[in-house]
Amino acid sequence: MTRSIIVLSGHRSLDVGGVGTHLSLLDRMLSRAEYPHIMCYGRKPVDILKSAVLCNSARWLFPQLHVPIRQESFVQGMIRVLVKAIRGTSCKPDLVHCHDTFSTLAAKYVREAEGLDIQIVQTTHAPLLDEYLINHPDNHYLHDMAMSWDFHGYNASSRVIAVDTLQKELVRRIHDRVPVTVIPNAVDLAELADIRTKCIKTPERPYICVARHLSRKNGIPVAVEAYRRCKSAERYQLVVVGDGQDRPIVEKLIVEHKLEKKVLLMGKRSRNETLQMIANASVSLIPSIPIHNYVEATSLTMLESLGLGCPIVASSIGGLQEVLEGTEAGLLVPPNEPQALADAIDGVLSDGQLRERMRNRGMELAREYDTNAWFLRHREIYESL
Repeated sequence: MTRSIIVLSGHRSLDVGGVGTHLSLLDRMLSRAEYPHIMCYGRKPVDILKSAVLCNSARWLFPQLHVPIRQESFVQGMIRVLVKAIRGTSCKPDLVHCHDTFSTLAAKYVREAEGLDIQIVQTTHAPLLDEYLINHPDNHYLHDMAMSWDFHGYNASSRVIAVDTLQKELVRRIHDRVPVTVIPNAVDLAELADIRTKCIKTPERPYICVARHLSRKNGIPVAVEAYRRCKSAERYQLVVVGDGQDRPIVEKLIVEHKLEKKVLLMGKRSRNETLQMIANASVSLIPSIPIHNYVEATSLTMLESLGLGCPIVASSIGGLQEVLEGTEAGLLVPPNEPQALADAIDGVLSDGQLRERMRNRGMELAREYDTNAWFLRHREIYESL
């Protein structure tokens, strides 16, 4: 039986971040398979405005409650998005595929309030609890609340999809009964091959690329510090593609170490531009660091770098380690250790034969994460419910 599906996420754009890329790919594959589906992401502007006003007021009046109030407002916004989608289509959905805890809670509420016979599938990229452990490390009240939200989201789901084995373990710590299937992230190899064919060129100055959101978990300051210690820094530039809340920290490091002429902060770029930057880089860095329970999952930047034939140096954690360990596709180094990262970068850049082996093995390894096999596993889950 072919399902009629709504894909629901609080993510605001398909052109931003790993989740955006994941959603864009799912949309494309559902269309190719001719699945009736609706993509619902983000909230309506009026809901975002209401949420901002409510949360700013709560921040001053009820400091302890402003985060729960903000999250409740978020769920209410997602409920309105979902109800509008359901009422606006003649092909009534029988499955909602959610991509975060709040979307799942919204789907649960709508199913009960509207008396709908729909299945809920949740893909977990990371538990909500991880976000709270990172952003509110000392607030145990919020940790308990986030864990409760995660539990009720998993409990409402017929199946949970985890993007790597660590995410499955994290789900199991919160809910030990919901069926969990591991489906690692994937990349469109045809798209990457097209970029390799059309866009690869020799840059005026060879460079090392870090294509990551500038947030603490992605370890961009570690990359800058490692670059400062690299012998290769005399010849190779460091190019950072992405933006985020850690940009002031990164800019300060660059100024402190007088690297203004060597480190280029390109800011946020389109997906196509970002892929072109990775394709033309000599090395792709993924210097993620673990924070509390958060550990990098199956990084799309890693998979894209593999498919583009760009040698990888990455932290030996989570999905990075799960994919790269025991292969010649990338070098793994301990997280948050700039000198180890610098030594690995120099090792790759000083050995042309090693780079060529890494490129070839990387493209071979990427075939194991192609979209066709990835979508087939999603399809099997949809049709089994």
